[in-house]
Amino acid sequence: SSGINAECSFMDKKCFKEWLSDKDNMTRWKGYHKDHVLEENPKASEEEIDQKFKDWKVQLMSFAKFILPKWKSVIVFQDVKEDIEGAKCFYVGDEEGDHMYYIAHLYRCEKC
Repeated sequence: SSGINAECSFMDKKCFKEWLSDKDNMTRWKGYHKDHVLEENPKASEEEIDQKFKDWKVQLMSFAKFILPKWKSVIVFQDVKEDIEGAKCFYVGDEEGDHMYYIAHLYRCEKC
């Protein structure tokens, strides 16, 4: 299939938790985050970059706390042309409606 997204059938609740806490992922994500911060502010100090990454990790953990209880209603997708390892979309379909989420700075968007 040539769709934009492919379902990540291997991403169960346990795998999601491991993906979030994987040291290699964190190292890689910190690099992506640093690139993003420097893109917005080329003069950012290491302290600023570290603080922004810590803030981002807090948001990431908040997202995990939000999505884990809904896991039975979650389908995880990955862009078949993803240029960043780790970019995933999270579809949540429940009584509150249909919603798609992605993790900021892991998903690259083309600037128009």
